[in-house]
Amino acid sequence: RLGQGESFLDHLLGFGVVFGEGIDDDRHESLKLPHEDRWGVLMLRYHPLAGRESITLNELRGERLVVSGEISGSDDRDSLAQHRIPMHGYDVAATYTLLYNGSLLVEEGLGIALCFDGIVRTGEGTPFSYVPLEGVPPVSSHLIWKRYQSFSRPCDLFLRRMQEISGTQRG
Repeated sequence: RLGQGESFLDHLLGFGVVFGEGIDDDRHESLKLPHEDRWGVLMLRYHPLAGRESITLNELRGERLVVSGEISGSDDRDSLAQHRIPMHGYDVAATYTLLYNGSLLVEEGLGIALCFDGIVRTGEGTPFSYVPLEGVPPVSSHLIWKRYQSFSRPCDLFLRRMQEISGTQRG
């Protein structure tokens, strides 16, 4: 558990991945990764909203939601600004730290989970269905590390390869 005013960035040993906006401070470097994540809803396959092409945030009103603790733990409970998802007026039934745990809550019928696609297996042979959120922009991800950090050879090779993939150079 982090102390007051402390960030996980204070304990970063090598690399980290953050979602949303990159890190903009004097102590860290960041590299935008080419992949973007899409918000959606994880639900049981027999849920009335399952099988739809997409769903709007407004259609989630009245549903019991299982959300990331990052959303519900925000100082601004009305929105998670960097992800552009307003949470005011929604029934947040539970929170998760890892989506796997959130999926267990969904499986037990506690609600439907607001999450990124592709983390929990859905479809044939699973109890789950995933429906993308309409009108919510995709979320970029950034590889981060401490500025002026000396890397081992494998870490340096990893960073160079990530820069090649993303088309940028270490500055």
